Amino acid sequence: MSRKENCDELVYLNLSQPNYCRICGARIKQGNRFCPHCGKEVTLVARAPPNFSPQPASQPIASYRSVQPAQVYPPMQTPSANLRPASITVASILSALLGILAVISGLVLLAIGNLASSVPFFGIYLSEVVSMTGIVSLSVGVLRLLAGVWLWNLQVKGGVLSVIIVVIVFVISGVSLLLGNSLAIIDLALDILVLVLVVLGWHALR
Repeated sequence: MSRKENCDELVYLNLSQPNYCRICGARIKQGNRFCPHCGKEVTLVARAPPNFSPQPASQPIASYRSVQPAQVYPPMQTPSANLRPASITVASILSALLGILAVISGLVLLAIGNLASSVPFFGIYLSEVVSMTGIVSLSVGVLRLLAGVWLWNLQVKGGVLSVIIVVIVFVISGVSLLLGNSLAIIDLALDILVLVLVVLGWHALR
């Protein structure tokens, strides 16, 4: 191999090895700024060993471990109006409306009870009966409103409260029938309808 061919070889600086001209490859003594063979001012470098094959700088260095792509998880779904069955939506609205009517009726009965106390002879008895009926109606109305809110939010306790309301209204309706008041049957039928809609809605969610 000629010296001119040596000019194309890759060279790396290594002070522990002899220095050579970067242009022609001639050996240069330490301290000389010019090549004794070609006369060019050169930078002193050391020729690479014959068994050394450096990796080109343009080639990327392989990683010791592969990088795994990040796994993307789908967002968690929460109950919303789009997931709420229509039967539960109707049941929650109906329960809230019945609750509002019961609260209004309870407040009116309490007001009448206060006025009935001024009636002579049996005014006190009438006031207690009417006031007690108003308190019961007000309590049932609050329970219906609470059940309507829970059903709207798809909470199981809304369905449990609907069952409790049906039992309470059933007892009230029985007492009302004994007293000759058949209008309580309408409340019982509407509460049973709410319960049936709730059952159908929860069955559709499964």
